[in-house]
Amino acid sequence: MSRKKSLVLLITTSICFICFIFFYYKNIFTTLGFEISNVHWDSWIALLNVNVVVLLYVITYIKMDKRTVERENNKKEASRLMIVDCYNECLKFMDYLNQEVVEKYILPKIDFNSSKNIIIDNLQNSPFINQNVIVEFMKDGQISKKQIESYYKIKHKFNEYINARIVFFDQPKLYVQLGSELKDILTAEKRNLDQ
Repeated sequence: MSRKKSLVLLITTSICFICFIFFYYKNIFTTLGFEISNVHWDSWIALLNVNVVVLLYVITYIKMDKRTVERENNKKEASRLMIVDCYNECLKFMDYLNQEVVEKYILPKIDFNSSKNIIIDNLQNSPFINQNVIVEFMKDGQISKKQIESYYKIKHKFNEYINARIVFFDQPKLYVQLGSELKDILTAEKRNLDQ
């Protein structure tokens, strides 16, 4: 039985009980010829108590269900905002990494002989700082499979772009194409998330 039907049934039953009590108080039953002294009042009171308890349960359930739906909507919106923020950060980093910044400030600090480069890792991971929270939202069902696939695709493309931008800094034809593809993907995904 649906929530609305249950509520209507309980309200109807409550109104019937109120009418019964009113008729009893005004002594209408005796004027109609009913012998009220033969009514077992404990049964009526127990039935009234059960009705009140069920009514309170339904009202509480409706309130809690409404809060749960609101909480889930808030989680979904928070996850969407985090992903959009991540994509905006990717675009900012791409704009920030112009030729001058790469040559003057990043390249001098990179040790190309090392297998682990902290600066490149930081540049690659910085926009994706909330990845753990986004994964939790995915586990909770707030982010669809398609959205998380796009997220990881963008992360992979962004890492490729950062590598190409730094390693091939003096050969724009190798990183400009990657950058324009990534910007197109980011713009399309942001548009999809806004729908």
